[in-house]
This record gives sequence, C-alpha cells and structure tokens, in this order.
Amino acid sequence: MVVIERRGRGGSARCGCEDAVKRGVLCKHIAFAAMSELGLAAAARSAHRQLQVLGR
Repeated sequence: MVVIERRGRGGSARCGCEDAVKRGVLCKHIAFAAMSELGLAAAARSAHRQLQVLGR
C-alpha cells in the first residue's frame, strides 16, 4: 500500500514493500503512484481546453 501526503509545499510518501521498509528508499511503487497522480492532475487542468486541429 502506498500513501502520499501533502505537507505545505512539500510532501511525504510511504510504501509497505520490503524495499521501502528495510532500505528506506522511494520504491517503484511510490514512483508509479506519484506519476499517476501527476498525470491525473494535469489531465484535470487541461480538460477544459480543446485541442486545435492540425492544419487549420
């Protein structure tokens, strides 16, 4: 399970996998969850914009 928390301008992330728990590193699970959240946020920001058709 991955938990990403926002704290002011920064944040923290935790994962229950062995790599994150024993080595204390940001694992691939945290990286995937963070990229997914960033992608969803970017899509939501640009949802109101319409793409211009090429060649017009």
